[in-house]
This record gives sequence, C-alpha cells and structure tokens, in this order.
Amino acid sequence: MNTQTTHKRKFLIALPSFPCKKNFNHPTILLEAKNEMDALDLLFHLRPHTRHVGKIEEMTGVDY
Repeated sequence: MNTQTTHKRKFLIALPSFPCKKNFNHPTILLEAKNEMDALDLLFHLRPHTRHVGKIEEMTGVDY
C-alpha cells in the first residue's frame, strides 16, 4: 500500500492554433493535477478536439 500522499499541483498549458507555436501568447488553460501527464489526460478529457499543445508550466506559489 502506498502511504505517500499525492498533492495536486497547478499546471498552465498553452493551446496554440499552429503546431510550431509553443509560447503562452495563445489561449491557455489552468488545470489542477498530480503531475504533467495527469494534466495532459485531463486536458484531453475536457477538450477532446485539442490538436496542439504548447508549453506546460507548473504554477508555484499561486493561489487561484
């Protein structure tokens, strides 16, 4: 049994219109997840037609 607690962290994900664009000057979504892969799974669950994913940054010290 895993006795470690997994704290959810916040990830800001850029959603660019074109595959070669990666920065945050595009629409973004803020998600709360266990890790980066969990955040991507949640993103594709919430927005199944998302084609391009840009930068993913963990937001630290931010209360939203």
